[in-house]
Amino acid sequence: MLNESVIRSIEEMNTRYESERLKGEITELNAINKEHESHIETISLWIGILIAILVIVGGVFVFFLYRQRLMARNKQLEFEKNQAELKQRILTAQMNPHFLFNSLNSIQRMYMEGNATEATDFTANFGTLLRKVLQYSELELISLSDDLEVLKMYLNLEKRRSDTDFQFEIIIDETIDPSFVRVPPMIVQPFVENAI
Repeated sequence: MLNESVIRSIEEMNTRYESERLKGEITELNAINKEHESHIETISLWIGILIAILVIVGGVFVFFLYRQRLMARNKQLEFEKNQAELKQRILTAQMNPHFLFNSLNSIQRMYMEGNATEATDFTANFGTLLRKVLQYSELELISLSDDLEVLKMYLNLEKRRSDTDFQFEIIIDETIDPSFVRVPPMIVQPFVENAI
């Protein structure tokens, strides 16, 4: 019986020892597992940070590329606008000296022919036209009604100045509101002057 009791005690001790050893191994494996999990979390964190950095750098690159294209497009549009304005001003500048010279010659001729009243009236109308032309030449756009008023003044002066009598009529589509529509100043005048 004593042997059986000793054997049972030995077996219990053996079982406790094995249990303690297994618990120790489990604890050690859990520590290794936590270490691996921590290592994996660290790697995942770095991968996430790297992906975030790549996304940010890519976003910044796309933003700057888009901004560059937008700035280039705006510069192109500004250049085209300036070019169109310059063409308009050159065209107006080329036509006006011819008209001015002819008008001054007409005034001189009227005075020489003894038509002082007609010359004075012509000079007053000519001065009004010049004032409006100079006033509008500083603006990019004016109302169509203002441009037509200047055009009518110009045509009336040309009609008085001309040796041959001519008739003119300005017709505007009913759907167009001349006081609302904006146009470059003196846009039609060069064509009318050439036609006359």
